[in-house]
Amino acid sequence: MYQYKFAGLALCLLGAACVSGPQTAQGPQIINPYDYYAFDRLSRIEVAENLSIKSASLEDNMAVLSASADDRMLAHERVVNRDKSDSDRLSNKALSGGGQSYYVQAQNSFEQDGWAIEGDRLRHVESGLLCPSGISLGEGGRTFELERVIEFSETRRDIACHYSAPDNGDGITAYASYWPDVELEAHAVAAAQTILQNYPVQSQVTLPVVEVIETDADPAIAEILEGIEEPLAGGFEIGDINGAPYRTSLWVVKTHGWHVKLRATYASADQASELLSAIHFMSSHLAVRAKNIAEPMISGAEV
Repeated sequence: MYQYKFAGLALCLLGAACVSGPQTAQGPQIINPYDYYAFDRLSRIEVAENLSIKSASLEDNMAVLSASADDRMLAHERVVNRDKSDSDRLSNKALSGGGQSYYVQAQNSFEQDGWAIEGDRLRHVESGLLCPSGISLGEGGRTFELERVIEFSETRRDIACHYSAPDNGDGITAYASYWPDVELEAHAVAAAQTILQNYPVQSQVTLPVVEVIETDADPAIAEILEGIEEPLAGGFEIGDINGAPYRTSLWVVKTHGWHVKLRATYASADQASELLSAIHFMSSHLAVRAKNIAEPMISGAEV
């Protein structure tokens, strides 16, 4: 029997989650974590391992207050800008600093070099990042739909998948950036400083960080979990949007040269979207780690 082990969050947030055994891996010798944490098109997360949640914050990191913003972080932050017209949101466009942003009109019609279509999700071939067509917490949970795929550089080694909630435009964005020469803390500090410069931040808050507890896992998933990297995370209260207090949040980790990051903006009281974001970050981390354990990068670094 599988159990959920949570601290500080209500169990009802996963009330609709169901248990399922792992499915078949997508490629030879690549164990795909989404076969263990399966996001189907618009419904549920299936959890086939124990999860634990701990808290994390950047509030005590004094470097955040003194660091300089990074141009790459500024480009990353433009993706999460809420103020978009329909004509801007529903179109492909070139990025001012290079690269492209693509509107995902239909998941199975997205055909770009460096990406593969796997059922109802996209896979970034080099990093292993997986982008389902929609994510939600439980069958009746609020859905975030995949809206855009962004390539920040011509090499396609700095990419993101942006999800938007149709009801009000709240967003979740998952990134994978091949920056082997950039330290994790330097990335976290630059990202946090960019948030401080772009939002009316009122305070910093702790975030949930979801981890997998290995219990009778098969050897393939055990290999992925052994020595897994510790992420950094922190949330920022940014005042009212449409009359409700809002929070913007950051999770980031470095694995095999890839920086996996998740940014999310949602109502401060919306614990379900916060937990969904934390789980999607965990799954993104595992997906990139799994691919690069099986197929490490062999070409030159992008810095």
